[in-house]
Amino acid sequence: MQAQAQTTGPLGPAPLRRIFFWQLFPVAILFVWVFWPTISYTVSEWFTSLSSHGPLIFLASIYMIWVKRHELQKLTVAPGIVVGATLTAIGCSLFLIATVSNTILLEQLTLIITILGLVWLLFGRSIFKAIWVPLSYLVFAVPLFSELLKPLVIHLQLASAALAALFLKAIDMPVFRSGILIGLPHISLKVARGCSGINHIVALFAIGVPLALFTKTTKVGRAIIILASLGIGIPLNGLRIALIGIWTYINPGSDPHGPMDLFLVSFVFTVGFVFLLFVSSLTKRFLPNT
Repeated sequence: MQAQAQTTGPLGPAPLRRIFFWQLFPVAILFVWVFWPTISYTVSEWFTSLSSHGPLIFLASIYMIWVKRHELQKLTVAPGIVVGATLTAIGCSLFLIATVSNTILLEQLTLIITILGLVWLLFGRSIFKAIWVPLSYLVFAVPLFSELLKPLVIHLQLASAALAALFLKAIDMPVFRSGILIGLPHISLKVARGCSGINHIVALFAIGVPLALFTKTTKVGRAIIILASLGIGIPLNGLRIALIGIWTYINPGSDPHGPMDLFLVSFVFTVGFVFLLFVSSLTKRFLPNT
């Protein structure tokens, strides 16, 4: 009698693995159906100037899981019913509370909690341990830390206004600053709360950490990248405001945010990310991890 096919392996034999993922399909459909309003709102926010870093955070999360693909292939799928179901139930319960109370931030957080619960429920503890950090990293794609850091917003407004005034004085433009107000010969600028740049300053740190971890450099090099991600946001926001002053002086009556809204707050993240890539390249060149 012919021996039966092997029934054990990292993820089980291929036929069983295919059946397992077919079983995941209805779960995925149900998840998307329940959370669709929150998913749709979150993704739509990624295409605004305040949360334009969202897609990059999402892609970074996917990339962090992808680099673990060889490790994941060696792990066993062993659904964790008790812990997984409990965590999923907590996520769904909080989602219901958030929906009733119309608390969109809590809805977004429960989306992440439920994903973590489903991973434990369907894949088990070992796979959960391997990817919980990349999945939790998605918290940077929602405005949690921006909300927690709201008390710092006024200080960021003041710092940005002060730096903008310094930049403008450096090119001999007459400037009068009073708090968050900047008086120029041709226009008066106010650094409003939405112009503090806090969302993008947090996002720069969020993208700076994985960039440092995956850059082939020394510990000192990684520390430089992380410190750069923390320190570059405020100066860039001050520069952005100064550029608005220069642009409106050269082009009176034009849109203060420049051509194609170049000087919106997303300027902070876009230029900051390019700067971090440059710093990463320098550390990899001059501080190689040998």
